[in-house]
Amino acid sequence: MTCAEFSFHVPSLEELAGGICGKTRIAEVGGVPYLLPLVNQKKVYDLNKIAKEIKLPGAFILGAGAGPFQTLGFNSEFMPVIQTESEHKPPVNGSYFAHVNPADGGCLLEKYSEKHHDFECALLANLFASEGQPGKVIEVKAKRRTGPLNFVTCMRQTLEKHYGNKPVGMGGTFIIQKGKVKSHIMPAEFSSCPLNSDEEVNKWLHFYEMKAPLVCLPVFVSRDPNLARLAQRIDFSQGSGSEEEEAAGTEGDAQDWPGAGSSADQDDEEGVVKFQPSLWPWDSVRNNLRSALTEMCVLYDVLSIVRDKKFMTLDPVSQDALPPKQNPQTLQLISKKKSLAGAAQILLKGAERLTKSVTENQENKLQRDFNSELLRLRQHWKLRKVGDKILGDLSYRSAGSLFPHHGTFEVIKNTDLDLDKKIPEDYCPLDVQIPSDLEGSAYIKVSIQKQAPDIGDLGTVNLFKRPLPKSKPGSPHWQTKLEAAQNVLLCKEIFAQLSREAVQIKSQIPHIVVKNQIISQPFPNLQLSISLCHSSNDKKSQKSTTEKQCPEDHLYVLEHNLHLLIREFHKQTLSSIMMPHPASAPFGHKRMRLSGPQAFDKNEINSLQSSEGLLEKIIKQAKHIFLRSRAAATIDSLASRIEDPQIQAHWSNINDVYESSVKVLITSQGYEQICKSIQLQLNIGVEQIRVVHRDGRVITLSYQEQELQDFLLSQMSQHQVHAVQQLAKVMGWQVLSFSNHVGLGPIESIGNASAITVASPSGDYAISVRNGPESGSKIMVQFPRNQCKDLPKSDVLQDNKWSHLRGPFKEVQWNKMEGRNFVYKMELLMSALSPCLL
Repeated sequence: MTCAEFSFHVPSLEELAGGICGKTRIAEVGGVPYLLPLVNQKKVYDLNKIAKEIKLPGAFILGAGAGPFQTLGFNSEFMPVIQTESEHKPPVNGSYFAHVNPADGGCLLEKYSEKHHDFECALLANLFASEGQPGKVIEVKAKRRTGPLNFVTCMRQTLEKHYGNKPVGMGGTFIIQKGKVKSHIMPAEFSSCPLNSDEEVNKWLHFYEMKAPLVCLPVFVSRDPNLARLAQRIDFSQGSGSEEEEAAGTEGDAQDWPGAGSSADQDDEEGVVKFQPSLWPWDSVRNNLRSALTEMCVLYDVLSIVRDKKFMTLDPVSQDALPPKQNPQTLQLISKKKSLAGAAQILLKGAERLTKSVTENQENKLQRDFNSELLRLRQHWKLRKVGDKILGDLSYRSAGSLFPHHGTFEVIKNTDLDLDKKIPEDYCPLDVQIPSDLEGSAYIKVSIQKQAPDIGDLGTVNLFKRPLPKSKPGSPHWQTKLEAAQNVLLCKEIFAQLSREAVQIKSQIPHIVVKNQIISQPFPNLQLSISLCHSSNDKKSQKSTTEKQCPEDHLYVLEHNLHLLIREFHKQTLSSIMMPHPASAPFGHKRMRLSGPQAFDKNEINSLQSSEGLLEKIIKQAKHIFLRSRAAATIDSLASRIEDPQIQAHWSNINDVYESSVKVLITSQGYEQICKSIQLQLNIGVEQIRVVHRDGRVITLSYQEQELQDFLLSQMSQHQVHAVQQLAKVMGWQVLSFSNHVGLGPIESIGNASAITVASPSGDYAISVRNGPESGSKIMVQFPRNQCKDLPKSDVLQDNKWSHLRGPFKEVQWNKMEGRNFVYKMELLMSALSPCLL
């Protein structure tokens, strides 16, 4: 896998510590045996305690390891960058962890302290500890890669070449400034199967290509410090003398090796003193091996002489030779010959038994027993023996299914094995034969199409769609074949039930059943198509299915609902067969057996006895999905088209399959606290939409999109007038008149216009606002009569008190006023007409 846009944050040295020097230490915590072949989840470590164990409290620690799965809840790669706690300073955690992103499968790097506040790690860790002081460090620069080894391995081999058998450790940081690096991330879940080889480990890991810059935290040692010390403990001098020497040698062994009469610490000290190398640590080992090789060569020559009867003639050293019968060397040679021949015969017999047992174990591993595999099959599927055949059941008859297909498969022994060739790893001695009409893969295709040009297509939904059978790692191949065959049988049963109900149901627009397709019309200009698609394992069908597959053509809600519906249907048939039939009264509601005013009437009894079929329920769900998507599209189009007032929709996450709810808020930006918003609760059903106002009024709308759009436009128009009313109360203006349904002026084709008239605190000015869904807003201002110079003087009204009356209204050019929305402009207008009180 490739992670093209992945990059690490490159922290500066000041973010980590003042340096990486001062009482440096290397700590190997845990190890790979705690992770492989199976994880040991008890191995959890605290870095603050580790710092105290290495006798460096308050140490600055960096390195690499496994993330704390007990805290995170999943497995991850851990990069500790920690200032541990001390007597004077609290601990500081700057660590990072990398894991597999569950959303897209990519690699995700996060800072540990942003989510958790502990200082733990798990399983294994390579740590470099110091006081975090500045000092001298080794700087290594590399321009490009010239061989198969990575950068850390090259540095480790360089140290090993320079220092020889003396172990030298190194830790710190280096930065990859250019290029890409292929690195692995452990999966979130630990492997449930044992990982016994490198190939299995590589399949388990996730590999990514990461772009520079990358900050790496290596910790390594040139060679294992325990290897040379343990090699020196091999003693070749024991066992070459008599029985007394052998006894002494065994006692010496018991004293030298740990756990035999003394503690491990004392034994290590004695071993270091006793087997101290002279110049080269392997010098004593080389000398002992050379002497052992010499003794073995001599023993081989003696055995060859005894076996092949090729005696050597030896010249006597002295002239006075003893007679043959009294020669002790001859007697010693004969005794050794007999003892060696008996020992050789025992060793040969033991070797033959060992070879036979090893070959038998290998054959048992490669060839699994047919009976054990049959036992595994019986744990998952129903089997029965009919004559010489073993038959299985794929149907849902035991759960209440009445589908007439037999759904049987046969279990056979797999004989497709060539003994001359190597046995494959995925070989299974058991195979299954399924009926030809259940082979391949099947799915139910649901298509909702609208013929109206103004509404887009909802698209195609594929239910129970599965790829062609592929064996999962760790699962037998017969399990995949049987699951695919049972899926085909389930799809056929669902489609058979749907087509049976489509023929029996009497509706205004009849349902059409053609071959493997059911066509229905839930709404005008809306077509619902349900078809059964079955593809075999042919190459042509495989190509066609791979070409037609779309990554987003699966609606899991409908799939889950179909599962529930077919399960309810099975349960009903099962309960009707198994339920007892009493002689006194039928089972059911108590009111069905009563008489009088508390009893059910005829309509209620008919409603209880009538039951909807599978097709009717799917059509109702399709209607609801269509109506919900169209309501969402209408609200979104109004929100994007009209900026003032603002319309917001809050959809509920907990909905029914036949009803959804959405809360619609109509607000003015910046005046949410002053001007109360209009709150509407839309309950979207199957064929209608119920609108519940804040005051409890309920309005029922049909499935037509125009009704919902006209209703929301009228509510947005009323919101502007309500906002003016609430703004007038805040600014001290008096409301003279208010009406949601104005009978004067131009007639609105959508709803009614709203109007309001407010007067200033002094009563000199008045503002009249009229707002309609189509005509828009019209604002008129009435000035005092003494400010109107165009009014003619009256001969009747001579008194000065009549000059305080307001004059005629003048229209405000609303489009030329500055302001971000309607309420803000109205506030500016009221402020300009209000008197300034000092």
